[in-house]
Amino acid sequence: MVDRRLRELEAQTLWIENIDQLSVGLAARRQDMVDRLLAFGPLSVKELAARLEAKPSALYHHLRMLLAAGLVVEAGSRVTNRKRVQLYAAPARAIRLRIRPGDPANGAAVQGFVRALARQIDGDFARGQDLPQAEAEGPGRNLALRRLCASPDAATLAEINRKLEEINALLIDGPTAPGGGIVLSWTLAPLPDPGGAED
Repeated sequence: MVDRRLRELEAQTLWIENIDQLSVGLAARRQDMVDRLLAFGPLSVKELAARLEAKPSALYHHLRMLLAAGLVVEAGSRVTNRKRVQLYAAPARAIRLRIRPGDPANGAAVQGFVRALARQIDGDFARGQDLPQAEAEGPGRNLALRRLCASPDAATLAEINRKLEEINALLIDGPTAPGGGIVLSWTLAPLPDPGGAED
């Protein structure tokens, strides 16, 4: 079941490989907009603004940029209070960045994205810990942080990556509940190998 879900999700993933697309997504506001559309879309501008605790007028410039970059699409319309409103959605069920280590063409842009992501993580955690629904313990935990450093063997690393993909599929494809939702951010990076250095 999990493997089938992962294959289906992979087929419905937009892979960002274009530096221009990546550059558009660097702004925190635009990252938040795409995230909310992935999690809760399709949404009108007013609904998106409510999810972001922003004014709709503050989103139009960013929305035009995301539409032009293909990171957001028009998703039909809905009649609300006798007025037809445009709906927007993410272009796929998942959007992922394809990192090519050592490729000088995307190294600086990817690193810029990582810096922007770190700022987002800081803001997400700061806002989350102040919310009344924040839970730091138990099965309903939605507020946590951890940094781990380890030296897993190849089989363990493969299992870690498999579980990360399972978590990705659960968050994207699992059952949903009304409310604010959660954000999960993670990075994985190799550490330098000292090459058998001895004291």
